[in-house]
Amino acid sequence: MIPPSAGPWLAPLGAAAASLLLFLAPWFIPILGALWVVWTPLPLLLAYRQRGLASGRLALGLALAMALPLGLAFGGRIGGVYFLFYAAMVLVLGEAPRRRVGEPQAVGLAALAGAAVGLVLMTASGMLGGEAQTLWQTAWQRELDAFLAASRQAGVDNEGLRELRGALAQTGWLVMRLAPGLLCAGSLLLAWANLLMVRVLAKRLAPQGPPPEPLNRWQAPEHLVWLVIAAGVAIAATEGWPAWAGVNLLLPLGVVYFFQGMAVLAFWLEKKNAPRLLRMGLYALLAVEVFLALLVALAGLFDLWFNFRRLGSKQSA
Repeated sequence: MIPPSAGPWLAPLGAAAASLLLFLAPWFIPILGALWVVWTPLPLLLAYRQRGLASGRLALGLALAMALPLGLAFGGRIGGVYFLFYAAMVLVLGEAPRRRVGEPQAVGLAALAGAAVGLVLMTASGMLGGEAQTLWQTAWQRELDAFLAASRQAGVDNEGLRELRGALAQTGWLVMRLAPGLLCAGSLLLAWANLLMVRVLAKRLAPQGPPPEPLNRWQAPEHLVWLVIAAGVAIAATEGWPAWAGVNLLLPLGVVYFFQGMAVLAFWLEKKNAPRLLRMGLYALLAVEVFLALLVALAGLFDLWFNFRRLGSKQSA
């Protein structure tokens, strides 16, 4: 949190330092560090939201200036450069209100910017000797070893450890095949989660401030359904790279319709005046139960035809 009395340099510096600590968490906290790194943009976005554009820009600039040497020290030759992925998201989400860009559109643009930077960095590092793949293999091996060590301490026998190692190695291969789709889907989820958290914290820090933009009436653009159909046809009717391309396309589209499904759910919870505890329980369950998240995404897709919220007019973004 950034105290209102902080000076013009102290608040941005604190936000930059907090963001960098979150960014470096995976190097210090195996496995669980991945749960912290996703909140790397949050302190910088709070600087934008609480202190204004000048403070947010300064915090982002300080974070970038510190990320490169720190990433070099902890993450290898190009480790710090990957902070640009988060910086691109922060820049879009932080500058969006000034450009009069709505929050749903800002999430999409931030995810697009982050994914584009990620793809450029992976491509560039591959041209410099395939280091992106090496970094991924090293990181995956580190997490695999940490998980196997924890399993061994929990009493898993050698046969079980061999099966676990094989399954995790296969998972690593699958993740490499789905890297573009996972990058786009992950960028959407990351931008969305950080925006929601900023909205919550900003409301608590400034309860008398202007109300945030309502999100429970949002709808995805109607033409996206044709991309869903094209991806489904590619998966069902082809093999090899066209089928994999369809899967990679379906992943971010699934996230978009998950957002619409969440809007439907939030709309009806608000309409029925559901208790806050019930809402929090449902949202927490969706965060850990993949099957329920898929049902929510399907509800978002079918909302296109059934209009579950009985909205009078389409509000696509």
